[in-house]
Amino acid sequence: MTSIEEWRKEHNITKFNLLGHSFGGYLAALYAIRYPQHVSHLILADPWGMPEYPERTLPLRYRIIINLIKPFNIFSGLRVAGPLGPRLINRMRPDLQRKFTQNVKDVTAVPNYIYHCNVQDPSGEIAFKTLHLEFGYAKRPMLDRIGALDPSIPITYIGGAQSWMDPSSGIRIKELREGMAPVNVELILAAGHHVYADDPDKFNSLVNAACAMYDYNEIEETAI
Repeated sequence: MTSIEEWRKEHNITKFNLLGHSFGGYLAALYAIRYPQHVSHLILADPWGMPEYPERTLPLRYRIIINLIKPFNIFSGLRVAGPLGPRLINRMRPDLQRKFTQNVKDVTAVPNYIYHCNVQDPSGEIAFKTLHLEFGYAKRPMLDRIGALDPSIPITYIGGAQSWMDPSSGIRIKELREGMAPVNVELILAAGHHVYADDPDKFNSLVNAACAMYDYNEIEETAI
């Protein structure tokens, strides 16, 4: 949270609409709880870490795999792969390239971008590992903490109907925030977890509508 606040101060932004996707949604919500005076609108795009971990017993093979990979950061294997990293990404996640085919003609651009973003100092991975329980669950679920958010801050929740994230989290937030600022829950039917890429036109229209809820003549706001 400190780094986001330092960024805000450096750019002299008084108040802004804050959007976060996946793990970024969890961090955006934490920032809004800690610094409510600087957030006009919280926009959660298929956020990670919302629901509680369900009580269940996983098959033995899954428990073995989980225990084997627990000591490592998510992209450790990508860093070990070195210059073969972009090829590894293309092989394991060819869907990522397809998502951006319409706007990115260079077939090497997307895997190279993902590779170079994730082979740097893994500060984000370390933070994720610290807050992560397993799979899509946080040690401290945001649904248990969203009540601490200033009641005057509205929320827009944009989920993907085909996502592996639990789409009911948006409805649950709306129920928990009853009587407070509006909570708008939107579900993009043709989208998975990467809502911004699976249906960019719909996603952009929802984000623009969320940002337009405020009178920019009265308050200086920036969407990030």
